[in-house]
Amino acid sequence: MRRALLPLLALLPLLATGPSARAADAPAPVAAGADVAVPAGLAVGLDGTVLPAEWDDAARLVGTSAGWELRAKHVKGTLLLALRLGRPWPSAWHVVLHAVATADDARFDAPGAVVLQVEPWEHNRPHALLQVRDAAGARWVRTDGQVVARFSGLGEAAAMELAVPLSVLGVAGDEAPPLRWCVSLVMPRRTPSTVTFPAGLDLAGTPGALPADLRSVARWARTPRLEGRGGAGAFARSDWDAWVAADRELAAKGEAAHRKVLELLGTFDGEVPVEHAKDEAAVEATALAGLRAVAAVEPWTRNDLRAYAQALQLVNRPAEALGVARALATTATGLDAAEDLRVAALVARDAEDFEASAAWWDRAADGLPEQLGAAYRREAARMRTWGASWRADREARAADERKDDLPLALLDTSKGPVLLRLLEDDCPESVRQFVHLAEASKGPDGQGFYDGTRFHRVVGAGIAQGGDPSSRGDGCATAGAGGSSWWIPVESNPRHGFFRGAVGWAMALDRRVRSQFFVMTGPKPSIAENGFCVFATVAAGQDVVDRLDACDTLRSVRILRKRDHPYEPKKNL
Repeated sequence: MRRALLPLLALLPLLATGPSARAADAPAPVAAGADVAVPAGLAVGLDGTVLPAEWDDAARLVGTSAGWELRAKHVKGTLLLALRLGRPWPSAWHVVLHAVATADDARFDAPGAVVLQVEPWEHNRPHALLQVRDAAGARWVRTDGQVVARFSGLGEAAAMELAVPLSVLGVAGDEAPPLRWCVSLVMPRRTPSTVTFPAGLDLAGTPGALPADLRSVARWARTPRLEGRGGAGAFARSDWDAWVAADRELAAKGEAAHRKVLELLGTFDGEVPVEHAKDEAAVEATALAGLRAVAAVEPWTRNDLRAYAQALQLVNRPAEALGVARALATTATGLDAAEDLRVAALVARDAEDFEASAAWWDRAADGLPEQLGAAYRREAARMRTWGASWRADREARAADERKDDLPLALLDTSKGPVLLRLLEDDCPESVRQFVHLAEASKGPDGQGFYDGTRFHRVVGAGIAQGGDPSSRGDGCATAGAGGSSWWIPVESNPRHGFFRGAVGWAMALDRRVRSQFFVMTGPKPSIAENGFCVFATVAAGQDVVDRLDACDTLRSVRILRKRDHPYEPKKNL
């Protein structure tokens, strides 16, 4: 898969298993402090796939009966390591390599020492970090572009190939000192949380104290001789530079994509979520296009799947988002299952598949301790309640359509036309207000009241709100407080809920209705509890509403059909 930057250590530990593995399948265990030969061999295709034909000439340091397999060889000044886990790689696990070129005993942070961390999920991208201790032994220096790592099968049978120039390790050339090195696999939430090569090293220690096997390298594996010239000799320099450049470009795109989704979902002012205006162009260019670029090169991680589903959700593409959510839920296993199912349930909610949402909340709860799962059970119950309300709303909308005499209004927006059915039988005063504003009222410049106004507040999987006459001249930055010079009282409509396509009046704190209205792009039936009223529904053009972004224009509102009576609201000044 991806990220090229760390030395040796990265490939050792993979806990995979196989009940059928045989003890004879494993090489003799390497004792702490023992010499470990790393033979010269043939170059490999650096793609993360550990093929027998490529790696039969390598030293087999750990066998599959131990739960993972590690092989090592060197080719033309390059150390090559292969790691096979044989199972999906849990998202929190990572590998660390420590290496010091020394003929004597030393500490892990001696001058020239190397620490390589490889973690396929960190920063939401496969990731490697190489740090080298400076010549004075005073600080670690991050050294990107020195190592190339490739992964495959992270979601099924994980494997990795790693290429490290011997010059990075300080062992290139005939006079190079021996290499002391060890590898650890860190497995949060497991006991023990660290396994090592050689086995039994103390690299965790106790809080506040340096572990014994970092204070001294004496028990690390010792490789007496690695001959070869410096640099990435096993591969053409042009290939190496292209891999490093591709790594950086893909890492940048992947990290920017995830950062955009996290920004839109996870920005808080204290404990209050910050509302971000929908901007489909920015989400498409950064999040969606970035993740598609990753998918063109390497298989998506679980984090990628979740981010893609949520990005689609945030730009009102519920059908596509639901398709990705189904893939998440269908394949949810292991430590990440609860998070996959949680995201799938939220996406299904906004796509109004409340049955699937409830089922996925319940499945997520099944994998959690009872106390933690209780909140998910409550969400499942709430989705079933929403589902019942949604079915009643669908029946009400179908009945409205069969009447075939309710007023119709055509909104001409900068993204296309939207046809509204005005619910005069449920909210007569609200409909009189809307028709009167559209037909008989004028803005300050003599245009129709709504003509040229903006949708000043647009939130993905939420609402598109407009109707403020001040947005026409002043734009969207200050809009939101304006409205008609008169007001009407709010009405109630128990037949319809605030699901996608519902149209309601915005209200001031004094619960007065003026001219601002909003169209739902996601279900929020609970806002009816705050006294909001559905006075219209989208009869056609919900896809247009879904495409609206903040500050898009409402060019005009035309009343296409109305009943044979005056539409004059009772104005309160």
